Amino acid sequence: MEVVISIAVIGVLVIVFVGALRVASTSMVQSRELIRRSRVAKHAYTQVKAMNFFELFSCDSSLPQYGLLAKADGGLHSRAYNGVNATSFADFKSSASLLAIQQTVEENGFDHFDLSVEHMRRDKTGSVTPGVVTNLVPFRDTLLTVDPLPPAALTNYTTGDGYDDWDAGIQYADWNSDGDYYDSWMVYFVDPPLAVLPPDTFIVPPAFMGVGGQVYALHSKDEIPVSSVFLNIVPSRIVEMPDTRLKRVTFRLWNRKKRLVSTEVWLISEKDITGETTDDMESALPLDVTNPLPGIYLFERMGIPQINALDLPINNSYAASNIAVRADAGQPLVFTGRTGPLASVFLSTAPYWTPGFILSVLDNGSADVMGAFSIPANNITLSLVEGANTLGGIAQNPASGALSPFWKVNVTYDRRAPVFDPGAEIPANNATVFTRTPFVGVRFFDDTASTSAVAGIARETVWVGTGPAAVSVSTTTGLYMDNWAVYNDSWVVVASTASGLIEPLPNGAWVYVTAEGGDRAGYKANKSWRFFVNSNPADMTPPDIDTINIAPGFPTEISCHIYDNQSGVDWRTVDLTVRDSALNVKARVNKVSTPRMADYFNPIAVPNGGKLIFRSTEAWSAGNYTATISADNFNGISFSTSPLFVVP
Repeated sequence: MEVVISIAVIGVLVIVFVGALRVASTSMVQSRELIRRSRVAKHAYTQVKAMNFFELFSCDSSLPQYGLLAKADGGLHSRAYNGVNATSFADFKSSASLLAIQQTVEENGFDHFDLSVEHMRRDKTGSVTPGVVTNLVPFRDTLLTVDPLPPAALTNYTTGDGYDDWDAGIQYADWNSDGDYYDSWMVYFVDPPLAVLPPDTFIVPPAFMGVGGQVYALHSKDEIPVSSVFLNIVPSRIVEMPDTRLKRVTFRLWNRKKRLVSTEVWLISEKDITGETTDDMESALPLDVTNPLPGIYLFERMGIPQINALDLPINNSYAASNIAVRADAGQPLVFTGRTGPLASVFLSTAPYWTPGFILSVLDNGSADVMGAFSIPANNITLSLVEGANTLGGIAQNPASGALSPFWKVNVTYDRRAPVFDPGAEIPANNATVFTRTPFVGVRFFDDTASTSAVAGIARETVWVGTGPAAVSVSTTTGLYMDNWAVYNDSWVVVASTASGLIEPLPNGAWVYVTAEGGDRAGYKANKSWRFFVNSNPADMTPPDIDTINIAPGFPTEISCHIYDNQSGVDWRTVDLTVRDSALNVKARVNKVSTPRMADYFNPIAVPNGGKLIFRSTEAWSAGNYTATISADNFNGISFSTSPLFVVP
C-alpha cells in the first residue's frame, strides 16, 4: 500500500514539475517575443522619424508597392521629391526607410507591418468637443459642400470634399493636376524670373503668397539656374496633402500567422524635420466670425405680410437656441468677428477654395487695430436664395500676405410665413360632429412654391386651445405632429400628450379652436374656427365594427373600422386582444396596455370613430388564432366581434 501511495505522490510531483516547466517555457517565449516586438517598434520609430515628413503616408508592407496607390488609381506616377520620375515604389526616398523596417520585421521573426497616418492639428476654436481637455484634433473631412463636386481621384484619399469640416483652409489640393495628392514643393523667390519652368513645377499664385509672380514651387533649389538668386519665404513648402504640420502614426506589427501582436501610436511633427518653431495648428492669422453663426435663420422684413407675420403675438416663446437675423435690402446682413490687426476680410457666397483665393468676392472690409471687424454685406444679402445658403470668407494680412483659415457657414434664408392650410381644418368651420372625440386639427407647414428647404416649424411655439365658450380655454394639450406615422403629414392637433388622441369634449356645445405657431425664421401665423358637438344621448345602438382585414404572416396585420354615427365611439374603450388556440394572449391593444393609442387608432380616417390597425412585432407560430375587437359608444353601449384566422 505504501508503494502505491509513494508512486501516486511521485506522479503528482512529476505532473506539477512538468506543468511548471511548461509555464516557465511559455513565459520565456513570450518574454523573448516581447523583446523582439519592442526592438522592431523602436527601429520603426527611428526610421519614421528619419523620413521626409511630407513622404509619410499610410502603407502596408504585405501589399504590392506597400499599398500606396498605383498609377491607375491616381498614385505614384508624378515626379518624386528627389526630382526623378517615379515609376515604382523604389523611386521614392521614403521607400528606403520602409524597406528597412520590413527587413527588421522579418529578421525578428514577424511577417509584416502597416502604418496608418492621420493628419492632426492644434485647434483654438470650438471644434473641440466640450469636455475634451486637449486641443489636438484630427483632420476630418466628411461633408460634400463644394461646387462643383471634387475630382473623382479624391475619393481614393477621403470621403468628403477635400476640405476640413471645421477649418476649410486646410485641404487636399492637386496643385499640378496630375490626379494624385502625394506631391509637395519647396517655395523659392527667384530673381530674375525663370524663363523655362522645370517639369512638374509651377508659379505660385500671387494671392496665395501675397507677392508677385517670381515665386515658384520647385522640387529642389537645384532646378534654379546658377544665374538666378533665390530666397526662401514663409510658408516654405506647398503640399497636396492637408498641411496640418502634425501626423498621428499608428504602427501595427503582424506575426507569421497573420495575427496582430503589437500596436504603437506616435505623434510626428514637421518641426522634427524642418526645425521651424511655428505652431502646429491652423493658420497663425485667425478668423473668428461671431455673426452669422452656423445654423442660424435669416429673414426678410420688407413687405406688409412679412412685418405682420414677424410682429404677430403668440402664447409660446421661441427656444433660446433659435437665432433669427434680419437680412434684406433695408438691413443687410452684418458680418462681425475678430482677425489680425488691420487685416483685410473677404466674403463670398461661393464657399470653396481655388488655388490661391476664394472665388467671386462679393463684400470685403478691414479689421481695426484690435482685429475687430463689422462688415455690412450688401451684395451677399441681395444674392441670398430662399432656402439653404453657404457663406464663406478669408482674412489676409496686407503686409505679409499671410492667409487665415478659410471660414464657411451654412444658414437658411426664409421669406415667407408658415401657413395653416386654408379651408382644410377638421372639423370644418361651423360643422356639427356626432362624437365627443373627433379628430381636431389643421395642417401647418412652412414649405413654399420655390423651395422646401426653408426654416421649418418651431415646435416649441405651437399652441392650440379648445373651449365651449367664445373665449378659447385649453382643455387638452396641443401637439405638433411632424410627418407623424398616422397622418403622414404635418398637423397641429388637439390631443393629449399621453395618448396622442383628444380627450372627450363637452356635449351639446360649440367648441372654439385657436391654433398658432411660428417657424424658425421668426414668422408666425394663427387660425381660429369652431364646430358643434352633438352626440345623441338617446342612442342605444352599439357601434359598428366592419371592414375587418387580417393578413397573417410576419408581421400579421389586423385592421378594421370602428364608428357610431349617432353618438360616436369612445376611443378609450377600444380593445383588441389576440389569442392562440390555447387561449394565450399574443397581443393586446387598449388604453392600458398601449397608452399611446394614436399609434393604433386613427380618428381622421373614419368619422365618428376611427381606423384600428395593428402589426405584430414578432413572428407567431403556425396555428389558429382569435382576434377579439370591442368598443363602446358614449352611452356605454358595447359591441364585440371575434374573427378567427390561421397563421400558416
